[in-house]
Amino acid sequence: MGCQRVTTNHGRSWYGVGFAVTGSSPACASLGYSQMLSAQCFEYPPPEPYVGWCFYNDEYIVSLEDVADSLCPSCIVPPQKYDCINGKCEKKSVYGTPGIFNSLDECQGRCAAPNACDKCLTNAEYNSIISEIDHLKGCQ
Repeated sequence: MGCQRVTTNHGRSWYGVGFAVTGSSPACASLGYSQMLSAQCFEYPPPEPYVGWCFYNDEYIVSLEDVADSLCPSCIVPPQKYDCINGKCEKKSVYGTPGIFNSLDECQGRCAAPNACDKCLTNAEYNSIISEIDHLKGCQ
């Protein structure tokens, strides 16, 4: 599920993931509100003690639209990419490699069998990366 923007008839908008209008929380009810907006993740979380944003009693959603995931950086976690290095799948962040495979399953499917991967690093490439890492460690 990607980033969404919800807008109400009162002109208020929020960004997040998994929106729903629910019954009021005790904190909202204590203010006289009968419903609230909840979400799996709000880009700007409601203040404590609220678990969602209180809706005015006559407030309702007028639009719910998909927007760019970049508008929800704290809610959308980019997928990990992997590389096959010396017969083993590693996250691209481990050695700073390009991240050829979009998932661990895809990498394992191509990397598991000997000589089965046409996008794997060779032993020479792997050794070159390790040598460079060792060199950089000595520069600290």
